Amino acid sequence: AVSTTLPGSPVSRAEALDYCRWLARAGYLRDLGEEKFRFVPARNTGIKAPQIVRVTQVYDPNIDQLVARGPFTGRDDE
Repeated sequence: AVSTTLPGSPVSRAEALDYCRWLARAGYLRDLGEEKFRFVPARNTGIKAPQIVRVTQVYDPNIDQLVARGPFTGRDDE
């Protein structure tokens, strides 16, 4: 969250964690537990960040594909 925050556009810890969980679901990150994640080098598709579309999908603009769909389960803020 700290490294992605820009002046006038803060990113909360909860938002960053949700994004990381989606990227883990899509295979871009490995969930190490305890809110820690590791990048999966084989999923390096380019310089543009994957996007969560309509909060229920992950879109990777580098390969122009949706890579994960559906509601996320296991969130502790619901």
